[in-house]
Amino acid sequence: MWPELALARSLIERVSDREEQSFGTTLRQGTRLLDAAISRTRTTGGFQLSGETAFELHDTYGFPVDLTIEAARTAGLTVDGDRYATLLEDQRQRAKSNRKGKTSAALHRQGTYRQLMAKYRPTEFVGYHETVAETEVLAVLRNGEPVQSATQGQEVEIVLRRSPFFLRRIRWPGRRYRHPCR
Repeated sequence: MWPELALARSLIERVSDREEQSFGTTLRQGTRLLDAAISRTRTTGGFQLSGETAFELHDTYGFPVDLTIEAARTAGLTVDGDRYATLLEDQRQRAKSNRKGKTSAALHRQGTYRQLMAKYRPTEFVGYHETVAETEVLAVLRNGEPVQSATQGQEVEIVLRRSPFFLRRIRWPGRRYRHPCR
């Protein structure tokens, strides 16, 4: 019925195996951390695993909170579910706020690009035929805003009349390349 699945069987099995192995690693690591937290709680005479511990296991290590609750129950402990819920909601609000800020900044940047394209037309890409091109700098942008100049060490975008470069941003392994302005 789904011939694509039969054709991709090998790939599906490999991906599934990797996911299973990854989840197994998460469970082993989370279990070690949870066991240590349970031991500390018992040593101090406590009866409740902190919401911070449950949240850290879930958020940082991907350990399912229902397994944390079950392991705590088996050890004769409870989990501070109210504190866990508060920390989870705080994280959601931070993520939502962060997304809104990024979306707003991206929309503003798009508007800047549109204005520059209307004023100058798109950059002529000459990279299929040339590796070097004489050109004119049409605009310099810092944080998505046009500026008159930039100093050494600042990260800027430049808008060129012609360019052999296909990518707008150049990345060296693991970090963004910053061209020093002279």
